[in-house]
Amino acid sequence: MKKYFLIFAAILLVAQIAHAHSYQLGKIKIGHAWMQELHSTGPEAADNAEVAAYMPLYNTGEKTDYLIEVKSDWFAQAKFLDLRGTGETGSPQAVFANEIALLKGTPIGMQPKSGWRIVFYGVKKPMPKGETLPVTLVFKNAGSIEVELALDPEKPSHQSN
Repeated sequence: MKKYFLIFAAILLVAQIAHAHSYQLGKIKIGHAWMQELHSTGPEAADNAEVAAYMPLYNTGEKTDYLIEVKSDWFAQAKFLDLRGTGETGSPQAVFANEIALLKGTPIGMQPKSGWRIVFYGVKKPMPKGETLPVTLVFKNAGSIEVELALDPEKPSHQSN
């Protein structure tokens, strides 16, 4: 059953990556990248993060690669955050990491309610509504690529939760 779920998830991820605003860096596929401003409370705003970014990632290569850094002139700092399981309060627990592992053939689907996201701190300039902001994703093996993050106050209409 798990095998079929992973195959289905991979098909959905590839379909989403094929959607507009997708990128590819070597064997790494990056789907529609978007971000939203966070509220000041809740695990999604852990450690006073101001903005969270989401994008599906898929490694078609033979070896594991790692997203190790996100650079931007718009923010002072970026961190990787995983919302896992539930804590004592019933809310997801925020777990920070130094990297996101992209295993061969395993999709990473970032979304607001659970799983991975990139959180940004220290907004340096006002974020224009309806515009995109450039950020550079740095992978351990594949290198770097600039992607445009669309600022969305909610979530894209093609996402579902």
